[in-house]
Amino acid sequence: MIKLNLNLLQNGLDSLKHAVEHYLENNEYSLKYSILHLAQSVELFLKERLSREHNLLIFSKPEISNEDAKTVTLDESIKRLSAAGINLTKEAKLAFEGLQKKRNKIQHYQVVLVKKEVELEIGRNVKFIIDFLREELSILLEDHL
Repeated sequence: MIKLNLNLLQNGLDSLKHAVEHYLENNEYSLKYSILHLAQSVELFLKERLSREHNLLIFSKPEISNEDAKTVTLDESIKRLSAAGINLTKEAKLAFEGLQKKRNKIQHYQVVLVKKEVELEIGRNVKFIIDFLREELSILLEDHL
């Protein structure tokens, strides 16, 4: 029987790895999947940092904290991190929010992607992910890819 058990950090690193792999595939679908996995990794890394403050902070309603409970959105994660004294730069917030908008269009609407725009979006986000991992989670990305 195959069993997968990843914590928030491991799950985020795995999603980031797959985002990079999809990006390098360089076919008509690779940008779509790269965005989806990259956005997922951002949310997971922010939740990992929140959980290091207190494990209940990742839940929308901390009083309902089980594996089926709704977890915080990207915006809620950023607000809760800020309330805990962990402030993302304005540029990082804008990068993460831009990525989230692209992800939402893919997930909930239709896909129209321009390669150059997506490459810029991915580049901006990867820069901030590298910084966030190093500064807030004490992780060197090169040790995990």
